[in-house]
Amino acid sequence: MPNAFVQDLAQRAQLTDQEIAILDAAGVRTAEDVDSLFRTFPSLGNAGMRLPDISSVVSEQLSSTYVALAQSGEVDQVELALGALPPTDAEIGIDFQVPMPEALVASRGAALGTTTPAASDIDVRLRTLIEQMRSACLADNPWPVRDQQGRGTCVAFGSTACVEHFCAMQSSDQTVTDLSEQFLYWAIKDHSNDPDKSHDGTWLEYARDMLRTDGICSEDRWPYVGSVVSPVSGQTDTDPSDDAKNDAGTRELSAACHQRKPSGAAQLVCQLLHQNNRPVAICLPVFKDQALGPTGPHGWGTLVAWNYGRILNPPPTAVCVGGHCVCITGYVGDSSEPLGGYFIFRNSWSQNWARNAPSQGNSYSPEQGYGEISATYVDKYCWELMQL
Repeated sequence: MPNAFVQDLAQRAQLTDQEIAILDAAGVRTAEDVDSLFRTFPSLGNAGMRLPDISSVVSEQLSSTYVALAQSGEVDQVELALGALPPTDAEIGIDFQVPMPEALVASRGAALGTTTPAASDIDVRLRTLIEQMRSACLADNPWPVRDQQGRGTCVAFGSTACVEHFCAMQSSDQTVTDLSEQFLYWAIKDHSNDPDKSHDGTWLEYARDMLRTDGICSEDRWPYVGSVVSPVSGQTDTDPSDDAKNDAGTRELSAACHQRKPSGAAQLVCQLLHQNNRPVAICLPVFKDQALGPTGPHGWGTLVAWNYGRILNPPPTAVCVGGHCVCITGYVGDSSEPLGGYFIFRNSWSQNWARNAPSQGNSYSPEQGYGEISATYVDKYCWELMQL
């Protein structure tokens, strides 16, 4: 069955079966989700959605915070850098278009993908840090979300977050060492088997390889360069110093799990979180409406994403334009989600993204810079995952 919000909206807006199926497939749970969906994917108007009529019904439910951000236009032209690439044999690659959910029209409520066994909630963010953050202002956050800025370096950021967590858990006081995404990305682009070293974007398998052979140094030994650089590896005038390389050698780590195109990805991620109490780096495709042109927002840059970190499922007509890597740090069960719940992830677009999390509304994002994504999205589209 459609979730309670869609059921209620179906009555108030006299939705057709196709409209119900599209909204249900997109995973909308609030009026703000619907508004964000329509703003980011206006081509849904050509797919049987009565955008003006439905927008009119949900407009009165939009929060003042959401409306203020929408009216400001602040995020309309912000380009959120991506950088994860699909496996070469991926069925869902660049230019893949999400089909219409005919099966859901014929049998509303049919689950997408396979059924994930019920999993208990889990939060693997560092426990000591969580307690510290409850009594400290965000500026004092001992493990703040990083910012990849304008570069396609998300794979290095997602992987580095996993290393920071792993190393902190090995220390007696869970002290976090800020590690150098710059070093890891340089290693990937300079001497891994990455086949395209002159362009941004890479795969987790090469981050895995370089963490095993080269390790990673502390941030202060080779600070991240946020502006787009040439060469793409992030080299400045020289390679990293001998001091940086020596320090990196003290953190040569092997991944306990790495899979490309994992079968049953949602179940596997839940299993890894619970078995090892460690985060999982994951690469996923990102979709947008091509009618908005190259500068238009993609599905991870909606207003609900900017406000609360909520990632909607890609709707019909959406096209894959790239990929993003994040660090999954938890799971929250929700029976309204077809595959059982939502994964919580640590992003790399600064604390300005998901700026109002945790929200008072229907959102699971625990803090600024963190987001939530459905088990359905992960299970259906996962390109690659890794856990140390």
